[in-house]
Amino acid sequence: LGATHIVSACNSISVHMTDLLLQELHISDEHWSDMVRSTEKHLTLLNTSRVWVVATTATIVSEVYREVFKEAYIGIPLPELAGMIEKGEDDVAVQEYLFKVLQEAKEKHSIPTHIFFGCTHYPLVSHLFSAALEDLHIQAALIDPSFFVAEDVSGLSDTSSDSWIHCYSTGSDESLRRFAKVLQLDEKIKYGRVVV
Repeated sequence: LGATHIVSACNSISVHMTDLLLQELHISDEHWSDMVRSTEKHLTLLNTSRVWVVATTATIVSEVYREVFKEAYIGIPLPELAGMIEKGEDDVAVQEYLFKVLQEAKEKHSIPTHIFFGCTHYPLVSHLFSAALEDLHIQAALIDPSFFVAEDVSGLSDTSSDSWIHCYSTGSDESLRRFAKVLQLDEKIKYGRVVV
């Protein structure tokens, strides 16, 4: 592939494709980072922690995070949220959706000590999670696993003029381009599209 390191920044891919990709492409674990493996490697919680893993239905059904969080795990599917974020739904609609789903979860489960973002879209609306949790009188720390992945790959970047970061997306790469511009990496990134 010509890459020195591969990062899967999608939880759904991480839970369903990682082992297959590593095997089929003959990639060793030390050259691969994803949300699940990085979280397992870097996150430490107290024995008294209760973690609501909020994620797509695919990620929740896989129960991969149950293996990471053990007895602390409570899976809360948010089947519409990623699509709402991708479509650019207004904050009011997103916060109302979050309030409804989290209120139902509060009625069924123990109050969490932590909310874990099991979808890479969700940190983009972390302020709306915070507002919905406040409205529900839930005080829980938000956990964004992208920081664990960043810890895994920090120091891997090559700053030479001929190095590139290749980003591939199954959808529009417009959001990737906006994010790269914010990080001031837009001059170093080449984009591609993966058709699924």
